Amino acid sequence: MLKVVSAVIALLASSSPSLSGDLEIHCEVTDIECRAFAGSISNIDYEPEKGGAKRIYDIRGRNIEMTDWEAERARRCLVFVAYREARGEDPNGILAVMNVVLNRVAANGFPNDICSVVSQRWAFEGVTRGSASKWRRHVQAGGMPAKLTSKNPNEQRLIYYMRVMAYLLVDGHDLGDVTNGATHYFAPVAQSKLNRSTPKWAEEFELTAVIGDHHFFKN
Repeated sequence: MLKVVSAVIALLASSSPSLSGDLEIHCEVTDIECRAFAGSISNIDYEPEKGGAKRIYDIRGRNIEMTDWEAERARRCLVFVAYREARGEDPNGILAVMNVVLNRVAANGFPNDICSVVSQRWAFEGVTRGSASKWRRHVQAGGMPAKLTSKNPNEQRLIYYMRVMAYLLVDGHDLGDVTNGATHYFAPVAQSKLNRSTPKWAEEFELTAVIGDHHFFKN
């Protein structure tokens, strides 16, 4: 069933940077690790050591074992793909791209970890083209991606919310799947401007949501 999403997220309100008057999503005040990852605690730069004990993370119903280092890496990959693919979208559009990544992790036929899904060649065009290709190759080689940052105040707020979303999603919080289970999407307007035809899979898969400029599908 097609769902056109226009509502925005309103979760876990607290006193942190505001992206817009419609969005309130933050780390719990007592969750120091979440706040450190999001960047709302200026004197803490959380950098877990590689290795160590693993714990189970629930990614869309699939139990995945990760160390603290691997979980940090997964969050950074999720932030990066959301930024490259949806930084011009509203909060639901950002969350939608993250949803697609998690849905692929949980689905058959895709890698079963976030960074492998994100760094697959041509899986996400924004992560494959241009300067992002160096990032993708580094991640494919197993490296820890650098934290996404910006000197632009508006982008700083945007990245803050992307970090919070990524942290909460990897940690198992249910922010809702605004895509209704989608594993694919494309932007028809962008395709048209580039003189590209509609992807063949879009003619075969089920349209599940239209969010901002993107149309979402599942097989």
